[in-house]
Amino acid sequence: MKKNYELGMIGRFDFFSKLLRMKNLVKDTNDNFYKSFCKGSPKKVIELSKPETIPDILNTYTRKGFHVLALSYRLLKINFNQGQQYFSI
Repeated sequence: MKKNYELGMIGRFDFFSKLLRMKNLVKDTNDNFYKSFCKGSPKKVIELSKPETIPDILNTYTRKGFHVLALSYRLLKINFNQGQQYFSI
């Protein structure tokens, strides 16, 4: 385990009701890659995810009427300039 673990916030897309999700881009100061974190409605997050990564328990909770919030992340092998452009779209 790394002794000094620091994340730098590069950018944030706040929750947008039409997209039903929000995203953050962070950089671990000890690594050469960025991480994109997303949270929102399961339906929208599933559209952005690999099907094999979706837990089976999700259907159980939604069928029972629970309010479910989906979380995901992706490693991005991009440089600093690309990281800045990621949020200027």
